Amino acid sequence: MFRVKIVTPEGEFGRYEASILNVRTTNGQVGLLTDHMNYLANLVKGDLSLVDNGQRHTFETGAGLVYFDNNEATVLVDYINQR
Repeated sequence: MFRVKIVTPEGEFGRYEASILNVRTTNGQVGLLTDHMNYLANLVKGDLSLVDNGQRHTFETGAGLVYFDNNEATVLVDYINQR
């Protein structure tokens, strides 16, 4: 498990303990797992999903960034809506 923090211009959207985080980057779909190497990527408008305690959460997001370091993912996006 790793921590996921989602932030928009309005402030913090949510915090999760995830087993996987799927994001859409400028290079395509990427899945981040526990102990993933450090990672930084531009996000494009699209879907973001994560699994928290066995429950999948799916969101529609605007463009932004994802940064993964030391089992913590920070997602910065223009907007986010839960599906």
